Amino acid sequence: MNQITSHIHSLPSSEDEHNKALTEGNNINPPEYLGNNDAHINSNDYLSSNGDAGATPGEVTEEDVWKMKAAISQNSTLGIDWVNTLKTLQTSPYCTVSPLTIAYNSALSAAERNCNADLSLSIIEDMKKSSEKVLDAVSYKIAIMTCVKCNRVEDALRLKDELMESGFNIDHGTIRSLLWLLSHNGYGHEALKLFEILKKLCELCKHDKGLVQADYLNTIESCLLSNMYEDSVDMYDKLKKSPNYKLDSKSFKTLLELAYSTSDSDLCKELYSQAVKEKSFELTNYHYKLIVRTLLMNGNLDVVHTIWKNLMNEPNLFDTALLQLFLESYSTSGDFKNSYELLLLMDKEMLLRSSQPYLLAIKSCEKCGEWNLAIKILRMAQHKLNKNDIRMYNAVLAVCLVAKEWDAMASIYKEIFKDSGSTMGQDQLKHSDLVPNGDTIAYLLISFYHIDDQPMIKSLLSIPVVDTPLLSKIRKSLKQ
Repeated sequence: MNQITSHIHSLPSSEDEHNKALTEGNNINPPEYLGNNDAHINSNDYLSSNGDAGATPGEVTEEDVWKMKAAISQNSTLGIDWVNTLKTLQTSPYCTVSPLTIAYNSALSAAERNCNADLSLSIIEDMKKSSEKVLDAVSYKIAIMTCVKCNRVEDALRLKDELMESGFNIDHGTIRSLLWLLSHNGYGHEALKLFEILKKLCELCKHDKGLVQADYLNTIESCLLSNMYEDSVDMYDKLKKSPNYKLDSKSFKTLLELAYSTSDSDLCKELYSQAVKEKSFELTNYHYKLIVRTLLMNGNLDVVHTIWKNLMNEPNLFDTALLQLFLESYSTSGDFKNSYELLLLMDKEMLLRSSQPYLLAIKSCEKCGEWNLAIKILRMAQHKLNKNDIRMYNAVLAVCLVAKEWDAMASIYKEIFKDSGSTMGQDQLKHSDLVPNGDTIAYLLISFYHIDDQPMIKSLLSIPVVDTPLLSKIRKSLKQ
């Protein structure tokens, strides 16, 4: 018995804490995963596990509880050894648990409350080495919960395997705690196994609620983290047929992540429509980001525009990343009017912190050749950011190219290079952040080709830059 002395020091020192630990029990299962009939780990668990084979099983009487309290009180006031104190439990003919097991489990409970996984695992190893059979289901359950709290996935799964291999029963709460842990770490195959065990357990026990929505969602999240998309979709189909299926903020988030990971815009639109129709919860900024990203991947730009119109009156949900996604949609569709209005809104909300929103707004002008607006946005960016970006200049050149505004392109050329006649070099660049790349040279070559300025074309071709596909094609055309 002296081998657990080091662990016993971690036990609660006050009488009230001892009473709570032994008489009220240790409910180690997260409350959101417990149903009314879930097996809680409490004092009855201690007294219902496998202990002395010779004892007669029975219920804990009020006399037993009184003796526990008296023994603990005596221990607190007189300093009697904890293990010796627990021996008083054997005075009841109905107590079926070894005092040593209770002592170990109390130490495990203290480690669990302090989130000390290393201590829990050490205690379990000591229990395995004991000459008596002291390990029981409660021991494993408490140790598993400690590992869950500490995000020790491998250790939690190993203890789960040991528990089941030892012939002990695993309860709903322990399985659900493990599923919650896996939902944050992956291990999809393990999650599917646990889900099936939980399903059979619910059927066997004729559980009132059976499988709850969180069981499906945690399994889906685990499979998503493991890139097991077919299994995730299959689990969603099962959830949808379940009587407990309800679209709330939690399920909405998980299912949107499923739609995004599988690029399923139909599921995304279905979920969004249902959420807007039912209005049972508030959509968050993260929800909208998942929705818009999924729709952008599938080119559903009209739906993105509709969502933006619905979102315009919710400024509390605005941030740079979300509004930039809508800008990306307008940039792709060429909707320069809505793009410019959105850019002004971002400026008003002080959400313009980089050149990317300006760049997207300029690109929205390309399809229609709105070169005046493109240059206006470029000037806005220069004023607000107090710096230049060659990507924005390239985007403006592309807009001017569509509009066939060769003179405007020549003016932009003068902003990038010193106006020094027909010869140029790398040392003649105005700004270090405006170093032209292959696309810059390609656009300028096209403009000077159309105004038939051969000396400028030769000078541009002499600038050492890495060829882009467009520049490479132009070089070949000019050689013919």
